[in-house]
Amino acid sequence: MTITSEHEFKTCDPEQVWEKLMDIDLLGGIIADGRGLSQVGRNRYEGRLPVTLGPIQGRLRTTLKLKKLDRPKRFTLKVYGKWHDQRVSGKGTFTLRKIGGSTKVKYRGKLTLFMRGPLRVRIDHPGPLQVMAQNHVKSAMKELFRKIDEECCKENGNAH
Repeated sequence: MTITSEHEFKTCDPEQVWEKLMDIDLLGGIIADGRGLSQVGRNRYEGRLPVTLGPIQGRLRTTLKLKKLDRPKRFTLKVYGKWHDQRVSGKGTFTLRKIGGSTKVKYRGKLTLFMRGPLRVRIDHPGPLQVMAQNHVKSAMKELFRKIDEECCKENGNAH
């Protein structure tokens, strides 16, 4: 599944937005639902993402990697997660572009979900888990952009 998102930061320059996107505490607080991420290597982080599927609840063991960093223009975020026999992998690119006094950020990525069926055969999983993952990513992007906007406004002395 392909996920896209974009946002224009009216009071932020690309360097400010880049700094916020690289703030692992900010990113981890949103992606890992306030539980944060731990650095386990250069540009590599791990955390536990809460998962709720109907009455079933658990934590998705998640690894994030920041790749192809081209400050302050673009970077790629790779994600891998595991929850029982469910697997999630994704890769997306953030692109930053200065437009006058603002910065436009575009995100485009792919998310793949699959599970192991009988005899450990891989089965692509288009069901409820996919919808849940897609909604979580969209919601996380919206919240991430909102937080960055809020912090930039404070730093630049503007009302949010």
